[in-house]
Amino acid sequence: MNAIEKRSNPILSYSERQKLRKRIDLCKRSMAGGFGVPDGRGKGDETVVMPLRRRQYIENNFTFNAVDSGLTMREMRQAQRLLDQGSPDSLSSAKRGTLERRAKVIAEEIRSEMSPQSLNGLKSKDADFQKAVSAALREHSPDFKKKAAEYKSIMRQIDPDNPDSSSIERLRPQ
Repeated sequence: MNAIEKRSNPILSYSERQKLRKRIDLCKRSMAGGFGVPDGRGKGDETVVMPLRRRQYIENNFTFNAVDSGLTMREMRQAQRLLDQGSPDSLSSAKRGTLERRAKVIAEEIRSEMSPQSLNGLKSKDADFQKAVSAALREHSPDFKKKAAEYKSIMRQIDPDNPDSSSIERLRPQ
């Protein structure tokens, strides 16, 4: 029995959710007339032009005066829908425990199939080269990929705001 239910849409990673939130914010600012104007945070990327907005900018003779609010609203609704569909569900303590136990089992299976860090970067003349090649091939098997995808999905549900929680590299043996 699978510990997680099949979702119609996968859970988005932390960075994917952040990008969608930024896109929604840009849409809101463009509709308020502040599109393309730095917001004073000093990051330097506040004037990034979204693809639809870029086309509109060119079509309007390189001005931001005429904003197509219908296009912007549609883009904002689409980003919000993707964010809602890809956000993790709230977990009960029982379900969290079930997911954590399943993640622990999968993590051990993944760890046993991964090549150790010490085998990375070996040359063909090294004694352990064939061992490294066979371990690397195991990591590209469909079974391993299925386990890795399940582990990532579970970890995104358990700890959605930690971008490193779903990384399988944390499981790689020394």
